[in-house]
Amino acid sequence: MAITYDKDNTFQYLGGKYNSGVEDTSIVATYMMLAATNEGVNSCWLNYFDPENASDELDIPESEQL
Repeated sequence: MAITYDKDNTFQYLGGKYNSGVEDTSIVATYMMLAATNEGVNSCWLNYFDPENASDELDIPESEQL
């Protein structure tokens, strides 16, 4: 499962220099993992990959950040 965020639709702060996309997707992933555990499904984080290659392989639009 890959979780993405819309780069053009995030909370911007410090004059638009930063956005909340990573934090927001982390919150979503955490709750998804908790819900999976509640259903008896184990899961774990995976963040050791090349995001550009993964985005290409998964056909993720340019407007989304993996």
